[in-house]
Amino acid sequence: MVQQFEGKPSKKDANGSSGDNVFDVARAARMTTFGLLLYGPLQHVWYVYLDRTFGKKNYVPHFLAKLGLNQTVLGPVVLLSVFAWNFVLEGKAGELQAKVKDDFWPTLITGWKIWIPLASINFWLVPLNKQVLYMSACSTISTGWLSYASNRSIGNLLTRKRSS
Repeated sequence: MVQQFEGKPSKKDANGSSGDNVFDVARAARMTTFGLLLYGPLQHVWYVYLDRTFGKKNYVPHFLAKLGLNQTVLGPVVLLSVFAWNFVLEGKAGELQAKVKDDFWPTLITGWKIWIPLASINFWLVPLNKQVLYMSACSTISTGWLSYASNRSIGNLLTRKRSS
């Protein structure tokens, strides 16, 4: 979905011919495995922890604590993990530091614009046993953004590295 939205230049398919916006299977697999192997299980543990620590439902101080920790602790961990996951699996681990330096804050701040409203609904209205499901459904938006953010500057990084 994100790859189509980006309107990236055509890539050569397995037969060597150029097609319109050939789907990058490896990129999709990286993001899918990240969600299934890391983010999904992490969400479960995280939301159980938050609920045990700040268990009063619809109590503003607990709601704000959950929301604040979700955005200032989980958000950066997930963002750094996505960047690392993608760069390591692409064999570009050496470029990760530059990626984080250039894109961490802009990506995190944009993510907050998506996640603060979604997490507010999650912590205020959604029962604990449905929070991972709700946030996983919402994460299709965020995963699209993270996929785009994780892949958007790779070419720029390479060009900048060569010209330095």
